[in-house]
Amino acid sequence: MNNFTKLAGYALVFIGTFSLTAFSCEDLTDDLTIKVPTEIVKTIRVSSEDAGTFSVEEIIDLASEEYKANKENIKDATIEKITFEVMDNLSGESATPTNTEITIYNDVHYRLSFKPSAGTLQEQLDQFVVVQDKALKDYIHTNFMEDPSNSGNPVLHIVFDGTVDKPMDYTVTFTAKCTFEATAK
Repeated sequence: MNNFTKLAGYALVFIGTFSLTAFSCEDLTDDLTIKVPTEIVKTIRVSSEDAGTFSVEEIIDLASEEYKANKENIKDATIEKITFEVMDNLSGESATPTNTEITIYNDVHYRLSFKPSAGTLQEQLDQFVVVQDKALKDYIHTNFMEDPSNSGNPVLHIVFDGTVDKPMDYTVTFTAKCTFEATAK
């Protein structure tokens, strides 16, 4: 969320800079489009003290007060890539999850579920690919371009489900690489 807050601040600085530049130009009728790349990062702890099934759910808030105050300037948003970085907190002694399923969803508009093949947890998560399909585009449009009060805050839920044969303790860093397009006169 801090990164998203920084993004909104940078977007405002860019918009302000280009707005001031526009005053010195003769033609003020054209909108200027600024593409602002950003990363949304969330650290998630995936752990289980016992052998058996596990389920861990985390919520990623994609909004900030700056975003809400300036969202009328945001013209488009895309999520290009989602990556996961895994750290074993038990120095390589954590169990490798099997029957793993990762689900990313929003309460209403979007649901993506994938079941990776075998491998370490890092190898399983490396198989995740963002597909720019209609559901993702609709989710972004509804939650970033329209009024968030109509659909709640733009949040994503991430759920890790699976089975382990012994205890595990991982720290997983979720990173969504996004680009926001903002306009200024």
